[in-house]
Amino acid sequence: MQLSPVKAVLFDMDGTLVNSLPVLYGVYREFLADFGHEGSEAEFGELSGTTLSQVAAILKMRYSLEPDVQNLLNHYHNKVMTCYTTYALPTEGGPELLRFLSENNIRMALVTSAFKRLALDVLDRFGWHDYFELLVTADDVTRYKPHPEPYLRALNAMGLQPQEALAVEDSLDGLAAALTAEIPVIKVVNPTNAHQPLPADALCDLTRLDDMIPHLQSGMLPC
Repeated sequence: MQLSPVKAVLFDMDGTLVNSLPVLYGVYREFLADFGHEGSEAEFGELSGTTLSQVAAILKMRYSLEPDVQNLLNHYHNKVMTCYTTYALPTEGGPELLRFLSENNIRMALVTSAFKRLALDVLDRFGWHDYFELLVTADDVTRYKPHPEPYLRALNAMGLQPQEALAVEDSLDGLAAALTAEIPVIKVVNPTNAHQPLPADALCDLTRLDDMIPHLQSGMLPC
């Protein structure tokens, strides 16, 4: 089997490796309802790819919420932890792709805007710990996506050049972060981002993660 020269695949988590967006949308609406407000799909889509800290700060400002940002963050985070780790599911084709990469000795990292505690809980729930040699989370960086710091940190830790890696993302912020780090990137299409055009420098977009496998086998990148 002839594989592409990709040495490592760097995955985003929410909306990419994990089909968490329906769950997170429910948490977002419930959070605002707790303060007497109603959310919208448009606003939720705008917040996609940001950290929970950023979400709490943005919603506090927009809706003039009384608690301070830290208390709002704690409230939001507790809701996410309760719902996410119970109801979120792998993205279609995700387990198959992870297994393929592992069997073919292609390294993997998780590069996510989520907190480390949540990322570890997700890996534990799905039994994915052994797949990932590195986690880069919101706890590990000072500048978040769309800044390239999360991806640059992953490259540095793994001893890789950008062209030796492949990033997989769904949000505009995530795609921008990978592209600014000069990493080839594939977009995962989901209901939140389906209306957004593929960035000019991205390789392609896919609806199932295991659709990547034939391209990795043949070395036909971009897709």
